[in-house]
Amino acid sequence: MLEKKIGELEQERQDMIKMMEAKGKADIQKHVDLKVDRQKIQDDHSSERRVSEAQIAKLQMHIEKLDEEREESIQKAASMEMEMTQLQEAIGKLQDERIDMKQQREEKMTKLQENMDTLREERDAMESK
Repeated sequence: MLEKKIGELEQERQDMIKMMEAKGKADIQKHVDLKVDRQKIQDDHSSERRVSEAQIAKLQMHIEKLDEEREESIQKAASMEMEMTQLQEAIGKLQDERIDMKQQREEKMTKLQENMDTLREERDAMESK
């Protein structure tokens, strides 16, 4: 009977050892799986970060290009504004010259009219003598 009890205990011990080994193997496999998952997450994160950094760099280059285009536009606008000012000044001068020429023409016409009137008066005076 004692041997039977020892045999049962030995069997129980063997079963416990097998169960503990199986549990140990399962824990080891779980640990390995967790490590693999962790590495995969880190790799994905690194990949996403590289993609994000590349996108940021691309956006920064685009922003720099837009800044350059904006600066060029500002310079063009300033140049156009200066040209517009020069054109307005030229138009003003031309208008002044036109007014002066009109006044000179009117003065000449008045003088011609006066001369014609004088000549008529002289002719009339000569004819009446």
